[in-house]
Amino acid sequence: MEIDKDNKLLIATDLRRQAEERLQSKTADQHPTRTMEETQRLVHELEVHQIELEMQNEALRQARDEVEKTLEKYTNLYDFAPTGYFTLDRNGAIRESNLSGAGLLEVERSRLIGRRFGQFVTDEYRTAFTAFLVTAFTSQCKETCEVALLNKANVPLVVQVEAMVSSSEQECRLAVIDISNLKQAEKGLKDKNIELEIYTSNVSHDLKSPLITIQGYVAQIRHDLKEGRQSRILRDLKIVDDESTKLAMLLDNLLELSRAGKMINMPAQVDMGLLVKGVLAQLAGPLKKKKVIVTVQSNLPRFYCDQQRISQVLQNLVENAIKYMGDQTSPCIEIGVRKKDKQYVFFVRDNGAGVEPLYQEKIFDLFNKIDAESNGSGIGLALVKRIIEVHGGRVWVESEGVGRGSNFYFALPG
Repeated sequence: MEIDKDNKLLIATDLRRQAEERLQSKTADQHPTRTMEETQRLVHELEVHQIELEMQNEALRQARDEVEKTLEKYTNLYDFAPTGYFTLDRNGAIRESNLSGAGLLEVERSRLIGRRFGQFVTDEYRTAFTAFLVTAFTSQCKETCEVALLNKANVPLVVQVEAMVSSSEQECRLAVIDISNLKQAEKGLKDKNIELEIYTSNVSHDLKSPLITIQGYVAQIRHDLKEGRQSRILRDLKIVDDESTKLAMLLDNLLELSRAGKMINMPAQVDMGLLVKGVLAQLAGPLKKKKVIVTVQSNLPRFYCDQQRISQVLQNLVENAIKYMGDQTSPCIEIGVRKKDKQYVFFVRDNGAGVEPLYQEKIFDLFNKIDAESNGSGIGLALVKRIIEVHGGRVWVESEGVGRGSNFYFALPG
């Protein structure tokens, strides 16, 4: 049977009245002598206590908010630190990792838990890392080692690992720092030092040669002056002058090479088509003399570089192609570019003397020439290499051998 709204209201009112009567009866039975004043005082105290509770609750809420903010702050610092942090158990299994650590191992953090850290170490370092972990758990000091980690690109990532056992001695905390760039820089510095030693040795040898020649002819000129041999004196003075010119050219080229590791101008957007046109205009004489036909690819790109330095590169490569054209009856040079992996790969192709595979790496070294009897200091291609490297690129040559022509390439960021 359905009860209407008015009946529901009457029932609720009656229940309220009964509850109040029961409370009054209970209060009278428990405190028969309580006065109205005492009741008011108790009510006041209850209200004060309620306000105190509300204030305490508010303080607790504020404290909780501060704790949450601080926790979020330090969680972010932990997760996004440049260092990978891991917590391992005594078996080397990962209990915890920050996001940076998961990034180093290239595995989602949730999938790292329970996996042994050692399985991410390359075979070459795995035994050493296992021994390192044993030492870390038995030592009360921070332990450090270097290992290489596996990654999806199969290029080992060299890292420095710092380990410290927890106070309970049941966990070990690792800080893993990527030092791959540092190792690469150290290798680069070592290679540069070796290059510098070779450079110093070669410079010393090549500078001594004309100096010894000059000294020899000066002594002979002195002797001829006493004898009055005018014709021999004039001939020897010509040789001294030639050797002095050679020495001056060598010194100028060495000075230019020393500067090639630095930009002359700030990189700017350069139209490669106009740059090539300018270089060919400068070399119009030698090209005409050798009857070389030059073909230039249309629509060469615009890109950022030090225009003066890249002009030097092209000039050296074209001069090199002219010089080593050999006995080719229809000499030709082709200049072009292709885009590959976000790089512009420029080429200077000729149908000249070619380069044997044995010498294709060495010709970019200082004082190494394709033809030892040819004119030149042997610095041109070393200069090309240094300029391209300072632009963040690389240079190389491809040739099928002697008499088969050469393709000189240099790649620059696109």
